[in-house]
Amino acid sequence: MEYISIIGFFAIGIAAVLFLSKRKGMSSDEVIKIGNEKKDKARVEAEVLRKSALQKIDEMKNSTVESEKSFNEFLEKIEESIKSKEEVVAKRELKNDDLRAVITKENEEKAKLQAELKKIDEERVGSLEKRAQKNALDIKKELVQSLENELTEDNERKLKKLEEYYKENAEKEARNTVLSALQRLSTATSNEKKGSQLKVVNDLNKPNVVGMNAENIIFLEEQLDNVDIIFNDFPGIVTISHYNLITRHITKKTLDKLFSYRGPISKATVTAKIEEAKKDVDRELLAIGRDALRRINIKRVLPDECLQVIGRLQFRTSYGQNIMRHSYEVGIFALMMAYELGLDIETAKISGFLHDLGKAIDQNPDIIGAHDFLTKELMEKYACFQECEIHAAWTHHDSEPPKTPEAFLVKGADAISAGRPGARAESLDRYVERLNALQDIAMSYEGVDKVSAMSAGRELRVLVSPGSVHDKEMQPLADVIASEIKEKVAYPGYVRVNIIRTTKSADIARPRPSEGVQSGKAIST
Repeated sequence: MEYISIIGFFAIGIAAVLFLSKRKGMSSDEVIKIGNEKKDKARVEAEVLRKSALQKIDEMKNSTVESEKSFNEFLEKIEESIKSKEEVVAKRELKNDDLRAVITKENEEKAKLQAELKKIDEERVGSLEKRAQKNALDIKKELVQSLENELTEDNERKLKKLEEYYKENAEKEARNTVLSALQRLSTATSNEKKGSQLKVVNDLNKPNVVGMNAENIIFLEEQLDNVDIIFNDFPGIVTISHYNLITRHITKKTLDKLFSYRGPISKATVTAKIEEAKKDVDRELLAIGRDALRRINIKRVLPDECLQVIGRLQFRTSYGQNIMRHSYEVGIFALMMAYELGLDIETAKISGFLHDLGKAIDQNPDIIGAHDFLTKELMEKYACFQECEIHAAWTHHDSEPPKTPEAFLVKGADAISAGRPGARAESLDRYVERLNALQDIAMSYEGVDKVSAMSAGRELRVLVSPGSVHDKEMQPLADVIASEIKEKVAYPGYVRVNIIRTTKSADIARPRPSEGVQSGKAIST
């Protein structure tokens, strides 16, 4: 290809020389001479190129021959490898055929042995059935039933031992858990005073507040559920008394606003100040509810209405005990005991704190129902609480049997807070009435000789006649008396019923006539 190209270029060069010669006016001899020179030069170059091409062709031919030789050698090696593997596979197939034959023979022998064993088993079973005069199925059922009975008895023995062990240690563990909770919480008693007082800074405005013939105060008392307002106990002091602490608080705020009012006071003014005081109290209840959740570290978002209901617990008492403080104590006690026992501390804390939520509204005239049922209704109404929290909160008085460990903790925490010394106050008449009711219930049963109420009514000692009540009847009698006390008597904490039965036996030991020993008397109790 290079040779042809040079000839082509040579022809083009001659044509170019002829063209240029015509343009420059050169003679034909000069042109031919130049063309011959270029032709010779081109021939020499073409010969050089031809030799170079022949040399490259020889080199390529030699390289191709060597490659072909190497490839053939490679193919021969592959053929040898394949042939070797085929021989190995053939040998393995022969070996596998031998193994299959051995396995087949062993399976046949195994089948024969199994048939013989089955026949022997059938003969043995038949022989045993003849001796026992029962078929194998019945014998199997009897054996299974016997084994089940043995396992049942063994389990009962183990369960009884575990029950005895836990009964021995349960009271100790419970006492330690309660003591740990009590030692970690130290708060003042939560008694609330029955009356509140308003200090009057400006006594000169008192006639304006009282009105002509005390008409303003009478009107105020009527508007606020017949609250009692007394001006003449102490100078500069107004005493406010009412069973409902919120009404008492509204009255105090209303009077404070009236004493600060500088214009003439009429019934319309009193009505306006009452409405202002109610709005102030609503805002205060909301703030108290939020602060209560913050103090006990409940981070759940609750609606404002629910927070106001929680705030109302600050203005509710039971046996003189402030319910907000009592609820705080119950929540903390339940939380600490749940932590000690590895239970859900959040459920215990929320349920304990809100267990008396129904007491926030149970004094309203239009509300009917026990406070525990009202607690359940309120918690379900606001839909911010889980079912387990509602159950643990409202079952602390056994209106429904507690079903979760947290519910039992709330019940115990409630008893701890209510039973703390000085936590609750009770009038003397009601205290004596409760003790008499406890004694009358115990004395109403046959065989009871004497009843003593101990530990401020928390323990009832019942002495029974040994001839009328036997040892095996003592526990049922204690259970029945405790059940009736639970149904008929209202009491804080718990009442322990102890049945006491005392027997005395006596005889006289006389000496034999020959011994002459003085007579003696032996008494055993």
